[in-house]
Amino acid sequence: MIRLFPPTVCLLLLAAATAAAQSDTAIAPATLPDSVAASPPPNQTNPGGMTKNPTTAVLLSLIPGGGQIYNGQYWKAPLFAGAAGFFLVQAIRYHNLYQDQVDVVAATPETDAAYARLKRIREIYRDERDLNIAYYLGVDILCMVDAYVGAHLFDFNVDDDLTSRIWFNPVRPGIGVTLQW
Repeated sequence: MIRLFPPTVCLLLLAAATAAAQSDTAIAPATLPDSVAASPPPNQTNPGGMTKNPTTAVLLSLIPGGGQIYNGQYWKAPLFAGAAGFFLVQAIRYHNLYQDQVDVVAATPETDAAYARLKRIREIYRDERDLNIAYYLGVDILCMVDAYVGAHLFDFNVDDDLTSRIWFNPVRPGIGVTLQW
């Protein structure tokens, strides 16, 4: 059985909880031009003015579904956690079968007729274990990418106000198009 998993999860949770975004040094408003000084200051915890920090989302998504919960995409979290959990359980299952088959192959003499078949079964279990670990890592990487993109697009305006207008300017002859989204 894999004994590395619980300590790793604890360390990742601890690292994600202590992660903080860098903040720019404050610039005195007197040194800024009037147009810049009139604008509201950016979010102090995240200098880009974003509500969700993409780095925190990626760190939390090391546990599949954590970044989605952070971003408020609650319906995605069980999908990622379920897929990752399935592949992790399968990897552990095939690892245990592989270990059992290693013992069987070690107990079987090489002159036995079933030795080659037992060795092939052992290799199948090893290959299935490795494949499920690769699938788990793929799901986890996909979860991280989704959390990163979700944090970047968290403040994106998605209202239904999509308008377009074609107009004619009598002062300067021509037709213009205005798009608003």
